[in-house]
Amino acid sequence: MRGHVADQQQPAGWYPSPEPELSGRFARYWDGARWTNHQVELHDALTSPVVEPTTEPAAFPPEPSGDAGEPTLSGPPAPRRFIWLARLAIAVIFALLMSLFVVERVDASGPLGYSLANETTNVNPLANRPRLRLTSGEVTREFPIAQTAGRLSQVGGISWSLDEPLIVEFIPAFEAEESHRVVVDLRRDGASALNAGWFVRVDVVATNGSFEIEISQPVASGLFRSRQVSHRISLPRSNERMLIAALEAEQEREAERRRVADEARREVQRAKAECEREESATRRAAVAPITGLQGLLQESLNRRGIYGTGTITFDDYRRRINNLTSDMQAHLNTAERALSEPQPATGEFERVIRDYSALRQAWVDFERALRSPRPGRQRTFKDLYPIESDAIERLEERVRDAALAASSASSRVITSEVRGLCESRHPLP
Repeated sequence: MRGHVADQQQPAGWYPSPEPELSGRFARYWDGARWTNHQVELHDALTSPVVEPTTEPAAFPPEPSGDAGEPTLSGPPAPRRFIWLARLAIAVIFALLMSLFVVERVDASGPLGYSLANETTNVNPLANRPRLRLTSGEVTREFPIAQTAGRLSQVGGISWSLDEPLIVEFIPAFEAEESHRVVVDLRRDGASALNAGWFVRVDVVATNGSFEIEISQPVASGLFRSRQVSHRISLPRSNERMLIAALEAEQEREAERRRVADEARREVQRAKAECEREESATRRAAVAPITGLQGLLQESLNRRGIYGTGTITFDDYRRRINNLTSDMQAHLNTAERALSEPQPATGEFERVIRDYSALRQAWVDFERALRSPRPGRQRTFKDLYPIESDAIERLEERVRDAALAASSASSRVITSEVRGLCESRHPLP
């Protein structure tokens, strides 16, 4: 520990350490006459409340003063004060640079806006609105551009981000015209977190011969913020009047082609429907003697009075049954002739004829049984001849089921065959 005459003229207080190797990092307490053993780092001495040491070695008693309870850090000698200030300035500059370094890497976002100024004349007026498609991350917005006379219009539901590229696509109203797509990387082009909340602008100017497009973004240089154009392009415009006229003419021609084609299709459909009606009627008539056996039977039963409720003699009932079996035989003859022609679903048809023939034979057996009258006043023939009557009821049910199955099967087959036949005769254009 060293003391100097110049030091002995200084009032009590904290000063940079008199040791050269420690003077840049530590402060020592000077009691007005001597250096004490109390030592603190310069950073703590500058930022913390400074108080006089409470305990001094016996050789260095504290010197009384008017404000002995709260000694303050007095300025060091002139050369050392300069060094201390220089180091403080370096620390401040370093902290500032570190903050700028952090700002350069923090994400930020801001709104998107566009403008459309119409500077065309009657030579090529802007009649149709081009479109913008903006994509930022997972969000895409596409919309027709309204004329804003150069004023900024904000795009809702989407914003730019420093951490994601912004894709700007200009889509003209006519497919023949040139579109444009550009990817904007705001961070790479100079934006930082200091630009949060600033607009990225897409400004479009329509002239007689072109679309002039400028994309401008915010930028930051140090602490200074500004805006600059990051992309500029000129896209040629076609003459919209000529395009519209050509488009309208093509639309009229297309409408006429569709009208003629529609009329041709309707005519073919009418012919096809007529073909299906005629062919279906012909084919259904050909199988009607078979599929209609149940209906023919019911008609004969009603006409011959087989199931009447009045009183009748054995002989009269036999005559009625004979007439019924004659009708049924005629039905069978016609059905068998129809079956000899090529028909669909022949398996079902043969079953109907077979069951109908068995039913006719059951009625013949019933008529023979009636030749031997059985006594029983006020009793029905069904009561008197239960075996024959049960056989007839059972076979009538079988005929109904078989006729229904044959009708359904033939209807499906006829519909399919007729559709294919008529489509081949009348193909659609």
